[in-house]
Amino acid sequence: MEDSPKQKSSKRSLVIIIILIVIIIVLGGLLGWCWWNDRNTPTPSGGTPTPGAPVASSTGPCAEGADNPTPTGFTFYENASLGYRFAYPTSWGTVSVTTTPIASESGDYVMGRFSANDSVWFGGNATDYVVRGRGGMPTDLPGYLKAGGQYYTVNLWRFTDGITTEDRSSLHLMSPPLEEMAGCNTTALITHQEASEISTVGPADIARFNLQPTSHYYGVNFVIDHPTDAGREDFHKLVRSFQLIP
Repeated sequence: MEDSPKQKSSKRSLVIIIILIVIIIVLGGLLGWCWWNDRNTPTPSGGTPTPGAPVASSTGPCAEGADNPTPTGFTFYENASLGYRFAYPTSWGTVSVTTTPIASESGDYVMGRFSANDSVWFGGNATDYVVRGRGGMPTDLPGYLKAGGQYYTVNLWRFTDGITTEDRSSLHLMSPPLEEMAGCNTTALITHQEASEISTVGPADIARFNLQPTSHYYGVNFVIDHPTDAGREDFHKLVRSFQLIP
């Protein structure tokens, strides 16, 4: 028996109501997803990811205004132009720092070495650092970003193909194990990476520090290659002595 015009109209109304309900549910789900994603994704200002501000340490050796003591058998290195100081084992020799990029790169790039210990080095690049296709190292990265309870490496560099030049940036989520360690008046992020992930011949520990917002280099990373128990103990003493200076 064919439906009457009134029945047909009621059915059409029911179908329209069902469609509207489905649309509302879908839109609600999309809005909810966007809200959650916005809360859990780092959104640095200006569209360029930058390392977070230095996290003041409440447990370091010079917290609450206390002096930053020199560990036994250690020597302090201080560089006002870079904005930090740290203590290192005197047996590691002297510290040499260069801002001349290696290989065919250009721009500002800090690389620090110890004359009697080639297993430890430190450095970081500035935004005008131009990468030209060599393998990466931890000292190519300026500090780290903490957002939404997760940690990210921050890549800031300048790219040129000889015709055009542009500043580039990216974030990369870091996988555990990760450890925050108190420095003198800031906090380091300690990570362990395998040989395939950095340009060394073996596994390495990396201590990442963010510098003052006014610093040209944003961050500095310390690397110890093939760490032994004794080497790691000295490395951690260096980290705990690290101090941001005006």
